Amino acid sequence: AVVSTQSTGNDPFYEMEKSHTLLGVANLFLEPLNYQDIKLSYSPPIINRQGQIVGHISVEIRRLPENDDSDDSEAWGSGSDINEPVSYGKALCEITVQDAYGLPPALCNFVFCQYKFWDHSETLLPGHDVTGLPVGTARFENKHIFDCDITDSFTSYITNGSLAFEVWGHLSSGFEDRINNRKQDGIRRRPLNS
Repeated sequence: AVVSTQSTGNDPFYEMEKSHTLLGVANLFLEPLNYQDIKLSYSPPIINRQGQIVGHISVEIRRLPENDDSDDSEAWGSGSDINEPVSYGKALCEITVQDAYGLPPALCNFVFCQYKFWDHSETLLPGHDVTGLPVGTARFENKHIFDCDITDSFTSYITNGSLAFEVWGHLSSGFEDRINNRKQDGIRRRPLNS
């Protein structure tokens, strides 16, 4: 059955994920956000539901200075060392999702990624551009800066928690055709005796 875009636009129960497959989830620990302006570039593995690595996602995280003109000791704590753990105030946390690579080629059509940071209500869905990229790669190049109040629970979240990136894909029509053709060839090649 074909679902029209008009009916899906007004349907509060329509879920885009039904047309996509969860490739896996990658987790990134947030402890570097305890320190000012230390950038972590990391490629955590994307783990599928069976516990297998199905690719990697390139992510950068860092805590930005709240105000470049302010005195670091006032803005970030009582000490003069800018790498001291956060004690109060505001934190600007920058998350950059660059790309996903090593993905299953059959599921690399319309790849997207989503994550939710701290208590921010929006879930980000970085776009993708696969033009000119190797098979199994999706480019996101999405940067978002989150403005967070530093509380005990936020400090606990970045010290002990992780950020989960869900990576979703859609079966490529080219691979669907190949799979169907192989099934048809297998049916045609069977000997009549069996």
